[in-house]
Amino acid sequence: MTDAAVIRKCFVERFDAIPSLVRSPGRINLIGEHTDYHEGFVLPAAIDRDLVFAFAPSENESSTVAALDYDEAAVFDLRREKLPEKSWQKYVAGALALLRKNGHVVPSFDCVFGGDLPSGAGLASSAALTAGLLFGLNHLFGLRLAPLSMARLAQQVEHDYAGVQCGLMDPVANLFGKEGCFIKMDCRTVQHGFIPVHLKETRLLLLDTGVRHTLGDSQYNQRRAQCEAVVGQLRKTYTTLKSLRDVSEELLERHKRELDSTGLQRCSYVIDENRRVVEGASLLREHKFAAVGEKMFESHAGLRDQYQVSCPELDFLVELARNYDGVLGARMMGAGFGGCTINLVGKNIGSDFEAAAQAQYREKFKRDLQSLPVEIKGGTARVAG
Repeated sequence: MTDAAVIRKCFVERFDAIPSLVRSPGRINLIGEHTDYHEGFVLPAAIDRDLVFAFAPSENESSTVAALDYDEAAVFDLRREKLPEKSWQKYVAGALALLRKNGHVVPSFDCVFGGDLPSGAGLASSAALTAGLLFGLNHLFGLRLAPLSMARLAQQVEHDYAGVQCGLMDPVANLFGKEGCFIKMDCRTVQHGFIPVHLKETRLLLLDTGVRHTLGDSQYNQRRAQCEAVVGQLRKTYTTLKSLRDVSEELLERHKRELDSTGLQRCSYVIDENRRVVEGASLLREHKFAAVGEKMFESHAGLRDQYQVSCPELDFLVELARNYDGVLGARMMGAGFGGCTINLVGKNIGSDFEAAAQAQYREKFKRDLQSLPVEIKGGTARVAG
């Protein structure tokens, strides 16, 4: 995890004040990709890679936020109408604007943040930024925001200011994460439960392709629209349908000749993925990790062939994992088009798989592959510094 003392020191040197500190984690998602915005099921967890924020009230009329990982600082004044162009600044400006729109008075503040959470790798770095900021301001100024309210605000920032029509999985995993537990979440009701996982004979390993996506510029929103078009077509006959969550494979099959073939393919993936999450959660509770791993491989095949959000680098790594003795499961994680694979690896193979993957990836794509072992930790919280 990020050294909070380093963030605190940078803040004190820059602003000559003693800050409050907040840790905001990234997340993994074992199974359940592109299901949250269709009111489906997901199986995420907060991890030990994170952003740490230092906050203190400011006597200035505007707020200053310094992003150590970008070596940048920006001044935020809500009296200015122009939206910042840099991506991280959009999230800060969006969060502040939405707080004001919702009637919350946020006095001026100073902030420094940084961490070991890579951006664009499918680890929900934008949710960590937005939720961490909201959590810190909530504490600093006594805004009395409940965790779910902060999660919904973080989602709205993505929608309104980043142009990504995402679901609630990322901010919920960030704010509700519990050490040693996966979260099984119903994205329609936002009801969730915790599944304790004791990874004695297995471990979680991320392999970062180094391929980066920009969700607002990707086909993320297009995938959502394609599925919603199918639901809209079916709703003409079945008026009670609320979302793709209400559509069965049998219903799709019955109307496949009237539906767009690409949209049909996308919807079929989501329906299958929801089933995999439900089954995978039950298998986790029974500690049947080999069977969970098979669900992960199935998930990747659907993301690659039906939802079509993978890329050659991700497919290469998953195929390598499938053929490597001791790796139980693997799939691409996150929105796709780049980022990481998540691997469920037997501890008995140690770092052998990492070394093999790095060597073969370098030979195939002529660039380095970063391995990121992760552990399941708690959600966003105040930390001592």
